[in-house]
Amino acid sequence: MSLYTVSGIIIRRYPLGEADTIVHILSKERGKVEAVAKGARRIRSRLLAVTQPFILGEYLLFAGRSLERINQGEIECAYRRLREDLNLFALCTFCCELVDKVVQVGEPAPKVFYLTKGLLDYLHSDQPERLHLENALTYYLIKLLDALGYQVDFSSCLLCGAKTGLTAFSVVEGGPLCSSCSSNDLNSLRFQPAVFCSLDKLSSLGWAKLGIIKLGPYQSEIEKLLETFYHYHLEVETRSAAFWKSIRS
Repeated sequence: MSLYTVSGIIIRRYPLGEADTIVHILSKERGKVEAVAKGARRIRSRLLAVTQPFILGEYLLFAGRSLERINQGEIECAYRRLREDLNLFALCTFCCELVDKVVQVGEPAPKVFYLTKGLLDYLHSDQPERLHLENALTYYLIKLLDALGYQVDFSSCLLCGAKTGLTAFSVVEGGPLCSSCSSNDLNSLRFQPAVFCSLDKLSSLGWAKLGIIKLGPYQSEIEKLLETFYHYHLEVETRSAAFWKSIRS
């Protein structure tokens, strides 16, 4: 077996046998890595701390036939608050489960890694009551589409280029339609023009400026638009989405 090192985020963990843990690591170098941490569920294991959810760490791995094996790990950032606050935990769980489903093993995804790290950094940067969680999730979902190659332009009609009068969204083609062009896609979804304006503005912001946009009045429509797009194009649904919604309702 060959030995190598990756720096990455624990996006999933689940038990194996009596004491082992399988983890999925979102790494800079190799995309998603699936590895077993032997004895990691024992209270005195040196791998217990470094295999917790959302940990950013550096891991020394042995390459195996089906699963890698973690030999040792060092925490780079623990993000402890993200496991202690229920709202932050639910949001991170949702995003990490989504990433786990769309990133393939062994396919480098540096944009997805840095985007996910940016989310964790933002959520860990301030007191929870000062964070804009719905905005953060929406921003993350938009930028994740960009990182995966789905560059949706919310600013103009995808058929005629009109900047105003956007009233529908073509799920199949992946973009807004103006009132004049919406009849070209009978399966398009109807939304208020402010939905597209809000998404366009939000997508141009960085993490530090997320609070500028108020999505509240349009949040349910925005969620429907993004959920439908993800389901159609990426064929993914997450169990943790319901958990996140139940916490926020």
